[in-house]
Amino acid sequence: MASGANPMLAMAWLQPVIERYEQEGLKQEAENLQILAGEKGRHISSDLKTVAVESDIKPEDVEKLVDQLTGSGDLRTSLGYIAHYFIPKVDHTRKLLERLRTDAPFLSIVPLHIIEKDGFTTAKIGSIDDDSEGRLHHQLRQTIGFYLPFLEYTLGKLRERYAPTVDDILGFLCESPMFADTDAGLLREGLEAYQEDDLVKAIHVVVPQVELILRNFAGRLGIPTRKTGRQGITDAKNMNDVLADPRIKKKLTENLWRYLAVVYADRRGLNIRNDMAHGLMPRAAFGRRMGDLVFHTLLALSLMRAPDKKAEGV
Repeated sequence: MASGANPMLAMAWLQPVIERYEQEGLKQEAENLQILAGEKGRHISSDLKTVAVESDIKPEDVEKLVDQLTGSGDLRTSLGYIAHYFIPKVDHTRKLLERLRTDAPFLSIVPLHIIEKDGFTTAKIGSIDDDSEGRLHHQLRQTIGFYLPFLEYTLGKLRERYAPTVDDILGFLCESPMFADTDAGLLREGLEAYQEDDLVKAIHVVVPQVELILRNFAGRLGIPTRKTGRQGITDAKNMNDVLADPRIKKKLTENLWRYLAVVYADRRGLNIRNDMAHGLMPRAAFGRRMGDLVFHTLLALSLMRAPDKKAEGV
């Protein structure tokens, strides 16, 4: 039935059967169906429809905002403003989800599936009542996507106004103790590539440095930076491990740790770190907006100006 059905229906039919085969230990049968599902999934875009909602934004309002963020006359002050402004505010997002119950009640109860280009489901998100955490992170992902064009424009104006050098940016970042144990050489190379619009290199260099920064931060808090596996062999904790630690969540503040989790390490979010590490990101993904987003996470981390002090308002 699935082989003759349209891609979306076929995937919906096959996935529960694949799961049941795996539960029963029928590995070969499960793999055979995964191959069939993969063949159907390659054509799933033909079943998907685009739904668009227009929103009018006045150019003068954008220019006013950009001037507020970049017009201080001081590069470091402007970097701080930009770092703070583009971190999504979790309380605002929760209020938005609450309004959804009234404004779009059907949407608030319908489960969501995140489907990749190959047709496979990579994340399932329940209703607002059943999966408040998943809905929150999915909405944060959408908020970040909405912000990205404005972040790109704002950073462009910052470069026009101040022409910052890599040394200027490093100087600003390294005022924060979060960057104390970072590999300055690699971070410099990543920032140089970003400045030269070599975004493939910039993103591949900077993202592991963000992971290193977070792991080192955990170490300074007295949290082990390694995890023990079989036979006493240890591995360095990855970004997922560090961000999931309640002590890290508390120190970073909710806005900041959820922002980093959604950008880098959550399937319900952008999941950049994990997708990049597993070779799942196409060349087209490594563009200006992703480069600006990764750069902004560095600015956001630099708001932590003391080891045991939260950045006000983050």
